[in-house]
Amino acid sequence: MNQNATLSETLKADIRMAGNSWFARAVNRIVTFKHWCTPVRALLLALPSWVTPNRITIFGIALVAPTVWTILEKWWWTALALSALSILLDFMDGALAEVRNQRTPLGAILDPIRDKILVVSVLIALAVTLPSAFLWLIVPMAVLEACIMTMRGRNMRERAAVLDDNQPVGMAALARHVSAKWPGKMKMVAESVAVLALLPAVAVSATPLLWVGFVALAAAVGFGCASLYSQVRG
Repeated sequence: MNQNATLSETLKADIRMAGNSWFARAVNRIVTFKHWCTPVRALLLALPSWVTPNRITIFGIALVAPTVWTILEKWWWTALALSALSILLDFMDGALAEVRNQRTPLGAILDPIRDKILVVSVLIALAVTLPSAFLWLIVPMAVLEACIMTMRGRNMRERAAVLDDNQPVGMAALARHVSAKWPGKMKMVAESVAVLALLPAVAVSATPLLWVGFVALAAAVGFGCASLYSQVRG
């Protein structure tokens, strides 16, 4: 058996085994309720056909610059609204791809890039306003995100090299395999909580919300380390 065939069989086995851990299944069940919750599925399926997962993702990327600008201008409530919209779009694109069976390698690449650009940009823009202790979390978070994206790109290239559109495993399965694992999903949840807590915290000088944001960001760093480890393992 040649090397490409061996790698292809390994990829198929990885896809079949993904999520077999009871803990991973439990976490995925929680963070992917949007895929199996009947009312949510019905709402997603009611969207017009021209609303595609990749278009939602691209629109989300376009929102990053105005979100950061509103933070720099200290328009906190506008920034909060734009951040909440971006997080909602992140919820929608993956869920829509799942219910319509429209997963693509392009979407698997763009979605995490959008997430990371948004979170890192917002946190860096907020850093000048937040207490200096937050830098001990924001800097490692930014470094982790860069490392995770580098490893995801490597894994994507390695797996794409042994596949083509005619192979049974297909590009859709490749997209599913390189999509975020449970640590990455939990990291995004923690980052979202941090952003949604810190923006109103600086708007109204609410110390309890600052603590919520700090704890959520610390959790995001921990999940980020786990996510990087999963990407290194391939």
